[in-house]
Amino acid sequence: MKPPTISVIIPAHNAAGTIDACLGALAASSIRPHECLVIDDGSTDETAAIARRHGVRLIRTECNRGAASTRNLGAASATGDILVFIDADVCVHRETLERIRRRFQEDASLAALFGCYDDSPHAPEFLSQYRNLMHCYVHRRGRREASTFWTGCGAIRRRVFELCGGFGASLPGMEDVELGYRLRKSGRRILLDPEIQVQHRKQWRLWNMLKTDLLRRGLPWVELIWRHRLLPNDLNLGAAHRISLAASLFLLAAVAWGAAADPPRTAVALGGFFFALLGAYWSEFLGSGKGAIGAASFTVSLVAGAWGLEMPLLATTTAALFVAWAALRGLRRRPAATAALGALTAAGASSAAAAFAAVAPPAAAVAGALLSGIVILNAGFYRFLTRRRGLLFAVAAVPFQLLYHLNNALCLVLGTGRYLTRSARPQPPVLAQRQSSSD
Repeated sequence: MKPPTISVIIPAHNAAGTIDACLGALAASSIRPHECLVIDDGSTDETAAIARRHGVRLIRTECNRGAASTRNLGAASATGDILVFIDADVCVHRETLERIRRRFQEDASLAALFGCYDDSPHAPEFLSQYRNLMHCYVHRRGRREASTFWTGCGAIRRRVFELCGGFGASLPGMEDVELGYRLRKSGRRILLDPEIQVQHRKQWRLWNMLKTDLLRRGLPWVELIWRHRLLPNDLNLGAAHRISLAASLFLLAAVAWGAAADPPRTAVALGGFFFALLGAYWSEFLGSGKGAIGAASFTVSLVAGAWGLEMPLLATTTAALFVAWAALRGLRRRPAATAALGALTAAGASSAAAAFAAVAPPAAAVAGALLSGIVILNAGFYRFLTRRRGLLFAVAAVPFQLLYHLNNALCLVLGTGRYLTRSARPQPPVLAQRQSSSD
């Protein structure tokens, strides 16, 4: 049987910083695609010039249309049997396209498939590593017979894509998941293959991460669940995630309960607790002038507050922990440094927990039980992080996971309200007719 042909479609908006590596990785693939289309979505940087240098087929839009419209434009211009969607900030592995082609060739019933990020993110910063490793873990643990789709590295038969009407533009940022829901509702199969991997090159920042989780993914996803009445027990909608979400809300309530007894002491105790856990994150700020000043200023404020409120143990362990991270952060992968930092982290967190318990014993007991339950529910993820980046990294991920679950809870409330109050819920548009605006 003749192998299916592959059209790679890459939407790109001001992607000059990543598109060169993306196209370079495709050029080094074990098989060459039938064609590679870069859709320059109104970029104002060198994206188009870089794409031309790689000899790909370039399609340009006059303005920024958004990812859904841009991918539809690329699909309407493609001629391959299989449409492979790749983001401009990912690099395929050498065998990625070959694995995709083999899957479709071996299984005629397969309509679409997608892979995952690998466990070697390009950006070295904590948040970028944490975020991409979380995505990698969730996809590796997901059901092979999937209920969704993903355009970071996703492939679909072109005839199926056209029959389903392409990507919808009514929920920007969730067009891939929405397409997956429609595919499953029509009885078509979607496969999650964690052996199909790409490296993510995006550099995450805290504000960008929060905005993405709330506005680009969380709120639209809740509305999508309501629209399709579909809540699969899979990926980041699984049972453990739902229980963790509820437990995080109760944890927040327990903290508020404790804070009512003595707000200043509670604030300092919680500040010290999370300061201790987050060492692997905040220590990165010590590498820059402004970051070092900010980290030192916060530490001084925290230590002064603890001392002034007669919490000497917390003040001492917090100061010692800051000094240790400043001195050993470049050596933290060495056993002796890891042991020292781990011991001080445990001491700092324990003294902060004891300080909170002294303020409000019942609230502290409830909060401790809930936090322990959340960690146990997500123990597999923390073991994964420990194997890949070490125990201190996994410990620093705990506050960000709590923040993630609380953000999801906020999305659930706001997204439900937005869905119920919308007078009109637009349906996905039909795939655009084939275009010829390429150069």
